Amino acid sequence: MSNPLRSLTIAAMVGTLAMGMATPARAALDIAISTVNNPPAIPGDVVASGPNTGPVSFTGTVGGFDIVTLASSSNSPGTPTLAALFGSTTTITNTNAVTATIYITMGAQGFTQPVAPPTLNLISHIGGTVPVSDPENLLTFQSYIDTANGQNTTVGLTPGAQNPNITGGSFNNDKSTTVAALAATYSITEYFAITLSPGSIINFSSSTTLTQAVPEPSSMALAGLGALSMVGYGLRRRKALGA
Repeated sequence: MSNPLRSLTIAAMVGTLAMGMATPARAALDIAISTVNNPPAIPGDVVASGPNTGPVSFTGTVGGFDIVTLASSSNSPGTPTLAALFGSTTTITNTNAVTATIYITMGAQGFTQPVAPPTLNLISHIGGTVPVSDPENLLTFQSYIDTANGQNTTVGLTPGAQNPNITGGSFNNDKSTTVAALAATYSITEYFAITLSPGSIINFSSSTTLTQAVPEPSSMALAGLGALSMVGYGLRRRKALGA
């Protein structure tokens, strides 16, 4: 191979390698937004990405919706007693001339705790205010735990859809379910479908938590009494046998 051709070949290989190195790895926490795709497509609709704990945030306009500081964070990979994903926004305003819907997902990967039994509690919460009221305003919120560790996936374990009233004023909604022990790395996703009339504004904060169930004090006390009773029975029986 001639020297000029060899130089061109080497340059092409270096360029290809540089392009490959410049391609960023998939982030572990994403915010995706769409007014077309329900749920938003990954990675096409991703507007903010970051490490698994975040925080990540987005401010801008998507499909006629003005968004101010839509943010998310998590405690991935979790602790023995808590895995958590959090979301919030300062405002989302529909500047369209007609009622419209915006779809949002926030997802964090790489949770490895908690996974051990006894029962795990999955709690989904959303609350906020609607400064400009309208009977056409609607909200669907749903939390998911995906044992396949997918990014922003609306599949898996869920307490179900939540539909708080956002026609005006403040709102607050919680939903929970129990989860059997998990055996693999998992992700947590929050899904929002927000319908607003022209000029309507919403702000919210959300959280999805997976916690180990802790026995109530009364249950612990009963368990302690039961253990003491068994000890007392054993001592009485030993004493009777020795008589």
